Amino acid sequence: TNSPQPVLQRRGLTMSPMLPGRLGSSLLRQPPPPAHGRIERMSALTSLLARDQAVPVRKIEEALQRQVVMGGELGTSLLECDALPENVLAAYQAALFNVLPATRDEVMRAPRDTIRLVPRELAEKHRIMPLAIDGRALIVAASEPLAKEVESQLGFLLGYEIVVRAVCDVRISAALLHHYGVEAPLKHRRLIETLRHREAGPVPYVAPPDVALMEENARARLVKKSSASAW
Repeated sequence: TNSPQPVLQRRGLTMSPMLPGRLGSSLLRQPPPPAHGRIERMSALTSLLARDQAVPVRKIEEALQRQVVMGGELGTSLLECDALPENVLAAYQAALFNVLPATRDEVMRAPRDTIRLVPRELAEKHRIMPLAIDGRALIVAASEPLAKEVESQLGFLLGYEIVVRAVCDVRISAALLHHYGVEAPLKHRRLIETLRHREAGPVPYVAPPDVALMEENARARLVKKSSASAW
C-alpha cells in the first residue's frame, strides 16, 4: 500500500495568524475544478494542513484511513476524527478554491428574507445556502465552487450574480435541514449532532497554496481530463 507520507511532509512553516471571519464584499473567485478532481483536491488539502501544522500528521493519516474505509469527503473524515474546528477547515478549503470562507454562524443564522430568494429545489439540487445580498451579488455557501454553467443558470434564474463562500460539506447538509427541512444524508446525521456540541473555532488566514503545489495540481487535473476524454 502506498504511504501518504510524501504528501504529508511538513514544510517548516508556522501556523498562519488568526483573523475574524466575515462575509466581506470581495468577489474573489477562481474557475471551478474539473468533475474528476477529488483526488488532487484531497492531496492539496492535506498538503496545506501539513504545511501550516494545522493538524498533526497522525490525525491526517487517521482521517485518510477513515475515508478509505467509510468513503465520503476528506473534510467530513477530518471532522469525524475531531482533527480541527469546523471554521478552520472551511478556511483551508476556501484557500484551495481562492474564495472566502463562511462561518458556521453565518450559515445557520442566514436571514429568512435572503433564504426565500432561493427555492428549496434549487438549494437542494446544487447544495447551496443563501447567506446575504451584496449589491447585485447573492452570496451563497457551498462546499466547492459551482460549475460555470450552473453559476450562470442560477444567476439568470435568481437575478443576481452568484458568489460562493466555502464551508464544509456537512455544514451544507445541516443548513439545508435547518432552513429548508431537507433530510441530511445518513453519513452526515450523527456528525451534525456532534458538531452542535463543539466550538466552531476561529477563522484563520490561510496563505494560498505555493507555486509548486499549484503546478502539481494543474498537472494532475490535465491527467484527469485526458482520462475522462478517453472514456
